Amino acid sequence: MIRPNSNTELCISISSNPGNFGNNFHPFVDGLPGVPVHDLVIHPRENDLIVGTHGRSVYIANISSLQNLNDEILNKKLHIFEIESLNYSSRWGTQSWNGIVIEPSIDIVLYSKFDSKINLVISKGDNELIKKSFSITKGLNFINNNLFIDSENKYLDKGEYTVKIGNLDSTSETKFIIK
Repeated sequence: MIRPNSNTELCISISSNPGNFGNNFHPFVDGLPGVPVHDLVIHPRENDLIVGTHGRSVYIANISSLQNLNDEILNKKLHIFEIESLNYSSRWGTQSWNGIVIEPSIDIVLYSKFDSKINLVISKGDNELIKKSFSITKGLNFINNNLFIDSENKYLDKGEYTVKIGNLDSTSETKFIIK
């Protein structure tokens, strides 16, 4: 099943036989079971891919990063996408009325040309505040971070931050703001 996407030159394709699509096929596997897909729709306002399956529910995935893929990014070993700004809350770290801890959350979206281990560093100026290591796969990867500084036992404050990813071969970085 192939549906054209008016926001990009790329098409979204789903197949039970990835070999049919040549060298540029990247499987969409996280959370989507291997069941028949009966319909695909891209929500025009939210940029969500809505997948209707047979007997396994409806799946929704934001595809903004997928739509931003181009030859320049695909030829890089690593690429980190822009991260949206977020609003600071003095309630981060407190419990809501139902007992759930209120935490900030950012999705760090990156493209890797190969399976790799990467280091992720969030810094403010020269001060490295959050450091973590991850194993990533070829293609798009999504890393969720709660912006908690373990060494200081607190969340990031308002300000501009740099997110840098890297391995032995290459690095990529972007900035985001907590307002």
